[in-house]
Parts: sequence; C-alpha cells; structure tokens
Amino acid sequence: MIWKRFKLFCGILSAILCIWAMVHTDPPLHSFPLAKSYQRDSLQETGAQNAATAIYLDYRVYDSLFESLLLLISAVSIHHLNKEGTHGSKS
Repeated sequence: MIWKRFKLFCGILSAILCIWAMVHTDPPLHSFPLAKSYQRDSLQETGAQNAATAIYLDYRVYDSLFESLLLLISAVSIHHLNKEGTHGSKS
C-alpha cells in the first residue's frame, strides 16, 4: 500500500515539475541565420519545394555521397576480414 502511494506521489511530483519547467523555460536567445536562409531561398536556388530535401540533395550532396562511400568501404572490409579469418580454421 505504501508503494502505491509513493508511486502516486512521484508521478504527481514529476508532472508538477514538468509543467513548471515548461512554463518557466525561456525561448532560446540565439538565432540561426543560415537556417532561415535555407528556408527562404531553397526554392529559388534548388527548385525543391521542401527545404529538407533541398539541403539533403543539393547543398550536402557530396557529404552524403562520401558518407555512403565510407559505409560501403567499411562493410566490404569487415566482410573481407571475417572471410579471411575462416581460411585457417578446421570445420
């Protein structure tokens, strides 16, 4: 019975703290001019109607390409190392 009351007390206290934190949290003081320029200019610069698509497929295409290439090289080398380790073992 005491554990039920303790759980109820903790739940109520957590809810009160969450509500207090939401009410008393200030908005961020910094701004992101680059993000605003992406949102404002992405349609004219790339032709993509979605800003996230414009960032991924136009502004950061080389970054994404090299990340994919690195993942492929890592996967092939891990496969090669695992395959090499089985040559000397007897089944």
